[in-house]
Amino acid sequence: ASRWEGWASGLEELVSTLPDGPDRPAAVTAELLLAAVDGIALRALASDPSLTPRRQRMLLREAVNALIGSPNPSGGTPR
Repeated sequence: ASRWEGWASGLEELVSTLPDGPDRPAAVTAELLLAAVDGIALRALASDPSLTPRRQRMLLREAVNALIGSPNPSGGTPR
């Protein structure tokens, strides 16, 4: 639990420094991002054959984009 709280705290700090951050508290955004990571990891650990490493990265990028916006000004998804 303390390790998870450390990750959440660090992510919250990072989210709070975004110049055009989301319209929700940084702590909530950090927790939502970690929940996405937890869900992706749980599916990967359950040996979901459709969840290839490439798909895991894509899902994580989509979660980040949905929660804090695309970091790429052209609107594309960075690799």
